[in-house]
Amino acid sequence: MRYASLLAAPLLALTLPFLQSGCVLVKEADEELNPVRHKEATGVRESTKELHRTLMLADLHADTLMLDRGGKKGIQKRHDYGHADVPRWREGNVGFQMLTVATITPKPYSEHLNGGWILPNAQWVLASFQGWPPSTWANSRKHGLYQAKKWRINGNGKALVPIRTKGDLQRFLDQHYRKTSLGWVPIDPQNQPVASVLGLEGCHALQLKDTDTDEQIAARVKEFRDAGFRVLAPTHNFDNEIGGGSEGSERDGLTPLGHRLFREMERQHFICDLAHASNATVADVLKHYPNMPLLVSHTGIDFRPLVGEQQETRLLSRKQARQIAQRGGIIGVGLWPEAVGDAEPENVARMIHRCIKDPGIGSKHVVLGSDMDGAVEAAFAANNWCMLTEELRGLPEGTLRDVMGGNTIRFFLEHLPEE
Repeated sequence: MRYASLLAAPLLALTLPFLQSGCVLVKEADEELNPVRHKEATGVRESTKELHRTLMLADLHADTLMLDRGGKKGIQKRHDYGHADVPRWREGNVGFQMLTVATITPKPYSEHLNGGWILPNAQWVLASFQGWPPSTWANSRKHGLYQAKKWRINGNGKALVPIRTKGDLQRFLDQHYRKTSLGWVPIDPQNQPVASVLGLEGCHALQLKDTDTDEQIAARVKEFRDAGFRVLAPTHNFDNEIGGGSEGSERDGLTPLGHRLFREMERQHFICDLAHASNATVADVLKHYPNMPLLVSHTGIDFRPLVGEQQETRLLSRKQARQIAQRGGIIGVGLWPEAVGDAEPENVARMIHRCIKDPGIGSKHVVLGSDMDGAVEAAFAANNWCMLTEELRGLPEGTLRDVMGGNTIRFFLEHLPEE
């Protein structure tokens, strides 16, 4: 998620008190902050569209839950702005979507990035203008749990299917897909529902303290587990009490409290998302938690030769990507300019090709991680994933199916909890 720009419309709201409806402003902000480079699927051959309809497509990152777009169930309605909703996922043949929950955007977190500006939390301003309960406006824990509630409300099993366990995912696959030697093929592409796992961007939302007992930490982690979360990212765009973020000011590794949290995450069978983690945090997780399932939900890979000390960027280094792949992790390639160089389908495909060709990463560890609805410009909206399929037609069909969804599905079948 891109945050400097996300502030623009909420700050405008603060300066225009004469506006009669915050909803109008939120819609304008949504259109401004979630643009689409290609509104139509141009240049896609009919043969590609036919192939695309046979894919099991899985995306590791969309922030759609933070936007109501017509109420709590707005995600079930088709919209002509923003990036994603259930109808557009279904049109784009998306069978699996990890929905991610951001709760702070931003705080005065990074002198490196914003010169130490004191900025409001745009997430909370956005919540107030969307009519969310006041308890969610200035409390990251309640803000996150409210988005989880929206996920559950919309997860009626007909259009959006909540996935919490291996059994949930296997039953979804058995009901809506047939397994072939090359991967999963949808039985009824026109009417298939979308499976969804819930992830948290930043464990600051757990509101843990150094003085908490192990029992208190366990209870708070269980609260988020019971709410539906199965993937936790230790940090978001800033350093927090758990560890350093890749866009933070100090960018240290895991704190003592962070280590206590990770031990509890292991005990309760969580998956760790290392998107937005600092180099030191990534290194600590790799070193101290060898059994923790790892993914990076949305990123790109910095393939530049390393000169001197590793530079801290929002992207993974080649070394980090290889280490995560060696651990059996998956790496979601994004659709936005900072991740791939420019918001064009061919640039996304180029990044995927480089990952596949790298001997330390390979085709079994690269997946899709769009960051749709995350205040970024996307190459295309969720209904036009076939544009990427067109750019990847040169891959062997089995590899194409792995990247577009098979790798992600196998990862979650292996690492989701049994119950």
